[in-house]
Amino acid sequence: MDFTYTSFTIDHTFTVWQPIFRTIFIFSIIFLAVVIAKVIPTWITVLYAAFSSIIAGQLLYSTGIIIDAFVLNGNSSDTTIFIAICITNMISIFVSISKKPKER
Repeated sequence: MDFTYTSFTIDHTFTVWQPIFRTIFIFSIIFLAVVIAKVIPTWITVLYAAFSSIIAGQLLYSTGIIIDAFVLNGNSSDTTIFIAICITNMISIFVSISKKPKER
């Protein structure tokens, strides 16, 4: 299938949302570094982790729909980055919980 905008696919592999996945992953790493460096309230960490994981999951799901509709090849790096985002977010939550000040 030919597209008017050629960077939708590279060798029949759907690559439009790779920059979005990478951006979410970079922000997750930055957020993890902030959580390690400072005491961030756990609810903020959980909120960020939930939103970024949901957005990345929705992107991965819609990528699958588009790949099916246009008979394109999937990009395995999107799935790998999604898993890395989820793992990074879980680590952020665990670090935030462990750094929570103990109540007396």
